[in-house]
Amino acid sequence: MKRKDQNKMEPEEGIKIILFDVNETLLDMSKLKQGVNGLFDNPLGFRVWFGLLLQYSLVDSLTTYHNFTEIADATLQMAGAYFEKSTGEEERNQVLSVIKELPPHPEVYEALELLKKAGYRLATLTNSPMATLSAQLKYAQIDGYFEAALSIDSVKKYKPAVQTYQYA
Repeated sequence: MKRKDQNKMEPEEGIKIILFDVNETLLDMSKLKQGVNGLFDNPLGFRVWFGLLLQYSLVDSLTTYHNFTEIADATLQMAGAYFEKSTGEEERNQVLSVIKELPPHPEVYEALELLKKAGYRLATLTNSPMATLSAQLKYAQIDGYFEAALSIDSVKKYKPAVQTYQYA
């Protein structure tokens, strides 16, 4: 982004659309981290679980597709085994439901506003299912900034698969 002067920005030549990841980039995952760490009563719970979630979603892109929610639950069970902590389905669902109620990072509103005013077209792309994505953007009150909210569910290939970015 180029600055015309101190208060105005304009898109770089040729750049028309900015594609945002949602989780961690726009939304603060602290609430989910606390929930996962609490589930396992371990400060490393989220780190172990999220690493497994990303690993298995990549593997899934090369094998049989499962939606992100299914992989999240399965890897939560795996993380539980790692910490020798058994969890029930209801407990896991309660923790995972928090992903639909994550606040945006403090600077997100201002940044998105500046980008829109500067003429950029904005869209999102996430590994989360479409229903989760819609709930997240609405809860965070940022859904109005994006002209497209995209889920990998349409192509059934997790990021960073080339097909996913070609689709976007």
